[in-house]
Amino acid sequence: MRKILFLLVPVVLLLSSCDDYGKKVAVGKSEVFYKGEGVTQKDAEKVGDFLVENKLFDKKQKSSAQVTKNGDTYIVHLVMDSKTMDPGLKLNMWKLQANLSNEVFNGADARFAFTDDRLKDQETLGPVAVAKSGKTSITYDSGDFTKKPMQNLAAFLLEKGLLTADKEADILVRKDEETPVVRIIVNKDFIKENEETVLPVFGYWQYLIQHNLPELKKATLWLTTTEYADYKKVPKLTDEDVARFENSQAETSNTGTETAPVSAETDAGTAAPSQNQ
Repeated sequence: MRKILFLLVPVVLLLSSCDDYGKKVAVGKSEVFYKGEGVTQKDAEKVGDFLVENKLFDKKQKSSAQVTKNGDTYIVHLVMDSKTMDPGLKLNMWKLQANLSNEVFNGADARFAFTDDRLKDQETLGPVAVAKSGKTSITYDSGDFTKKPMQNLAAFLLEKGLLTADKEADILVRKDEETPVVRIIVNKDFIKENEETVLPVFGYWQYLIQHNLPELKKATLWLTTTEYADYKKVPKLTDEDVARFENSQAETSNTGTETAPVSAETDAGTAAPSQNQ
């Protein structure tokens, strides 16, 4: 699922004058430097096109970036103030690294680094990978998790009928201060209008994940908007609430009646639970 950056542009600034940033290619009024073994002019040109397409470069204003390589990992250095950056933009850019890898570097590991105006790195985003099951995409921090647990998560959500194979869902998984956090991209307006019925459903998701997937037994769920801003932390269910959901599931199994699954709204790119749950 492709998500274009959403905040005001340009977010990439211009470098201070210096002579040791490497060779340079022009991208409209902006510039992309490339430096080091294994980095080519073609790489820099493709990075420039990618930054324009994803609104990190503005055609009307000068901006600067640099491409280097650290081992097998390509680093795209961007002149940005990460301390004042909106958390949603940073989360979006973390996820966007998967597209950077596939579209620019033929699947090689690729990372964004935020720098000062002399290309001194201030922060490098964590690595990212994608696991899929059906049309469900789970973007995860590959420094925190291996692929197998994320495939297990996607398969589990489908197996339990929490997601459906024919509609898209967008889920982000990484650790925040050592706690696994599962972010489900949702339609904020829908959640707000149906909060009393929706939140317990997601609370049951959280319970099932914690009790069935060992790697995520301490995970918390967040409902995150399509702008990648955290909207609501999913509450922990009481024992009575869990029992009510379990009894409902048992009754469904005994009668052979299918329960409407939690599905995803493809057009909005959001996950939303069925109101029949």
